[in-house]
Amino acid sequence: MRRIAGIALWLCLPLVPAGTAVAGEGAVDVILHARAAGIGPVRGDATMPMTVRMSGSRLRIDFSIPGGDDGYLLADTAGNRAWLVSVDGDVALPVPSPAWAHFRLDPDAPCAHMGARCEAGAVDVIANRLVRRWRYRGADGRGPDGTDNGTLWVDPRSGLLMAFRGRLAGRDDVRGYEVFAVEHGALEASLFELPRTLEQIDAANAPHTSRRPGGTSH
Repeated sequence: MRRIAGIALWLCLPLVPAGTAVAGEGAVDVILHARAAGIGPVRGDATMPMTVRMSGSRLRIDFSIPGGDDGYLLADTAGNRAWLVSVDGDVALPVPSPAWAHFRLDPDAPCAHMGARCEAGAVDVIANRLVRRWRYRGADGRGPDGTDNGTLWVDPRSGLLMAFRGRLAGRDDVRGYEVFAVEHGALEASLFELPRTLEQIDAANAPHTSRRPGGTSH
């Protein structure tokens, strides 16, 4: 779980919550299959496969870190807490849920939440979809993964963030992710629930306390 915790820094993107409804497909359940680079512990030429599931305000992100420490994140964007869960489901780390999740934007003003300068660009194709390219500048750390400057690729029908590539001011390393496939269809509620038997580690207050989800400490 040590390296999994690093992923949380990226997942706190200051974007529109996953359950925010926008035009067209924005209100339906969706699965995004993507690859991320320069995120958390993933550096250099390495990429991190991700599967992002959204259903209303509920979010699940499964990720596979090169070298191990796979896991998934569960969050409800209407609440104030999320969980990073180990891949075998035996440990979970509670994390604050600020502006979680973060894969749907206003397709007409995708940079508004950043307070950044935004310029519409050409139409590109990502995952067999026509998407609009948007260049953002001066986000002051409010861009995806805390970036200051970069480019977003947004589906103009659904508002889905199909890709981003950005940098922090004064740094050369590039951070980004890109969707390569999109699925639609009702998702099982169980996908967004904590495992029934689980050691939940409260990093701030009781790092070695075992408890059942929703129950009391033992």
